[in-house]
Amino acid sequence: MEPSSDDFSAPGDTDTLFLDDKNLKDLATKGYTWTKIYKDPNWGRLKTIVVRLTDTSGNTVAYLAGDVEANYIYKNALTFSIPVGLLILGVNGTFLWFFTTIFRRLRAVDTIMLHFANGDLSNEVRVDKHDEIGEILQAIEKARNSLSMIVSDSKKQHSKLFP
Repeated sequence: MEPSSDDFSAPGDTDTLFLDDKNLKDLATKGYTWTKIYKDPNWGRLKTIVVRLTDTSGNTVAYLAGDVEANYIYKNALTFSIPVGLLILGVNGTFLWFFTTIFRRLRAVDTIMLHFANGDLSNEVRVDKHDEIGEILQAIEKARNSLSMIVSDSKKQHSKLFP
């Protein structure tokens, strides 16, 4: 059955509208509220806006309600939320990959420095990337080579002096 103008409310008609606590709070504080999307057998999916009408002293004199066709909202909710969800998932995945990569490389720097602290200069430092952490690793490798040469020279000098 196709809706006609007879289906509209006439001035003075009353209608029962079920408003929850949030709707009542919004009416009191904001002066308007929206209902949840509901399905009407004649009109389809609707969302109702209720506006509180007040006089000049702020007293409520009436409530004005109007139905808004909500098929657009209903259909486009998924159209909007799926790309946004995928975007959020992609950003989170990128951060996870980024921080995992950085922390893995920083753990390698930490391990190398622990070897240094224990006097072990035998582990060669591999530099696989030339970013900031790669530059740190290159400096550590240079320091390792220098220290190894100093230790080697010291051992040679010691062996010459104390055969």
